Amino acid sequence: MTNYDDYYYLENLFTHQEIEELRKCTEENVAVNTQCFLDLHNLLKQKIEEKLGKKFTFHHARFSNNNNPDGQTLHRDIKPYYFFNNTFPKIYTTVFYLDKSIFYLGNKTFYIKPGDVLIFNSLSLHAAGDISFLKKNRRILQWFHTFFDQKEKKII
Repeated sequence: MTNYDDYYYLENLFTHQEIEELRKCTEENVAVNTQCFLDLHNLLKQKIEEKLGKKFTFHHARFSNNNNPDGQTLHRDIKPYYFFNNTFPKIYTTVFYLDKSIFYLGNKTFYIKPGDVLIFNSLSLHAAGDISFLKKNRRILQWFHTFFDQKEKKII
């Protein structure tokens, strides 16, 4: 169904100063449609496209700060039984981290640093690791339904 090697791990995408500015944005308001977050979306999208050398779109976003404990259980962001004839689109989840974190993708463990971005196939089993020993914050911006190929988008 999905290949656990189907991911991009972009380290140190943001400078320390940019991360601090983005953290301030999350202290003021966590609604992803505020101007601060819209600026973050644009900057993040630009940096990812430059790093990967390809354009993409995403459908919706969510910001959280360690307030989605269900993310610590293995899950998929897209449920495969919605698709017929085993036609699974190449659809991704993009996660931008403002704090240290742990992430499990299949049998891989990622020790995430602030400013890192992880893009993985949404059909892959994954989970956030317990960060209680790191610190209380686990601020992340998630983009769901990320597509690098617009033809894939037409499948769903």
